[in-house]
Parts: sequence; C-alpha cells; structure tokens
Amino acid sequence: MVHPDDLSRLLASVEDALAGRRPFLIDHRICLPDGSIRYVHERAEVVRDERGHPLRLVGTMQDITERKQAEARQKLLIDELNHRVKNTLATVQSLAAQTARGTDTPEEFRQAFEGRLIALSQAHDQLTRRHWQSADLRDIVTGATGPHLSHPQEQLRLEGEAITVSPRIALTLALVLHEMTTNAAKYGALSLHEGRIEISWLVEPRPTKSSLLHIEWRERNGPSVEAPARPGFGSRFIQGSVTAELRGTVRMDFDPDGLRCVIDIPLDPVGDEQPPQAT
Repeated sequence: MVHPDDLSRLLASVEDALAGRRPFLIDHRICLPDGSIRYVHERAEVVRDERGHPLRLVGTMQDITERKQAEARQKLLIDELNHRVKNTLATVQSLAAQTARGTDTPEEFRQAFEGRLIALSQAHDQLTRRHWQSADLRDIVTGATGPHLSHPQEQLRLEGEAITVSPRIALTLALVLHEMTTNAAKYGALSLHEGRIEISWLVEPRPTKSSLLHIEWRERNGPSVEAPARPGFGSRFIQGSVTAELRGTVRMDFDPDGLRCVIDIPLDPVGDEQPPQAT
C-alpha cells in the first residue's frame, strides 16, 4: 500500500529503528484500492527479546491527509502572498521614482505620492473582495475618481456594460484614472463648479486577437483647453503606464471644449503574442 516514491524512505526508517539508530517516526503516503492517496503518520517502538534482538514494531498509524492538504494550501497562499507583496513593492518603488521626477518640492511629492498610494490601495481592496481573480471595471472607475468629486451624481457620468478585468489591468487603470482625475481637478473640468466628466467603455471583439477594451474619457463645462507645448508628467505617466504595463494605446485630443482621451487595452495581451496552434 505504500506509495512507490515513499517506499525506500520508509524501509530506511524501519532499518534505522531496528538497528537502534533512531526512533521509528515517519510521514508517508499510501495508495488505497479505490485509487485514492492518503497521508499517514506512523510512530512505533521496537520490541526486543532478552538478548536485544528485535522481535517486532509496535505502534500506531494515523491518517493525516486533511492536515497535509491544509499545509499545502497554506504554503500556496504564502507563496502567492510573497509574490503579490514583491509586485506591490515594485509598483510603489516605481511610483515613488516617477513622482520624484515629476515634482519640484517635498510638499508636491507628498501630495502626489499620497494620492497615488490611496488609488493603489483602493484597487487592492476591490481585488481582495474578489480573491484577486478580477475586479469590476465600474468599481475601479468610481474608486479612482471618487476622492476628487464633491457631488459625484452631478460631476460624473458613467456608461458601459458590466465587465470584469484582470488584476494587472485593474491596478494600472486605477492609477491612470486617478492621474486623469487629479489633472481635471487642477486644470480641467473639475476645477470649475459646473464641470463634469463622462467616462464610457465597451468591449470590441477582434477576429484574430483578444477583445479590446475601449475606454473614452471626456471633460465638459470646464475651462478652455489648449494643447501643452510639451507633454507634462501626468500625460507621460498615463501614456507610459498604458503602453508599458498593458500594451495598449492612448490618444489625447485637446479640444478647446474639453479634453478627450481614448484608451484601448487588449484584455489578453499575453495570449495575443502566443503562436497559433497547429491544426
């Protein structure tokens, strides 16, 4: 019944116990007649005759399958946590470096960096509620724009189907939308009481590649817009994040009536790069 991969270890433990080198104590697998595999814990003492010769092993065998499964799940969770923590720290390090390059004073750095950390934290909360499998796009949008809106029902209009996105897209979009909302509050539509933002999205199927998430940002009733002489830090951050992190594209139209920004993101960029399967 002993699993073939554990047999040599079990026999070595029996030999050591009979020779008096160490107690017999071992965990190993057994194969049941129905094909299932169980983990057992064995411990025993050697019974010897008056001359010290071993006669038999007397002990117990305990089924510890549930404990082993729990340990395996715990290890998996710890490994996943370590992976996420490393990714999060890398993201924070990148945010700090980019924020430092885009600000001139410690106070500017504090405000900008703190806002981005809050946006990242809110996205983490939304992903945690879904066990880090996906996030609702509408929740990501409202979470990223909410802190800058005093009257959300009047200042924000959302239009789009219910869609969930991967953690990578959720985190990057949260930072991008936070950046755009911050810029709108400083220089754009949200800098005026009557200003508002319209955000819409849809998923566009593509014949040979993964579907494309199409997001459109539009500012209305704000101050007149002029194209900047050169891209500011916020624009570079948005462009770089979408391009590098999501392999998407960003188009900004500095219409005098209000900024218009179009973001296109492949929902499965890794899959798009895989070679087609032979048929």
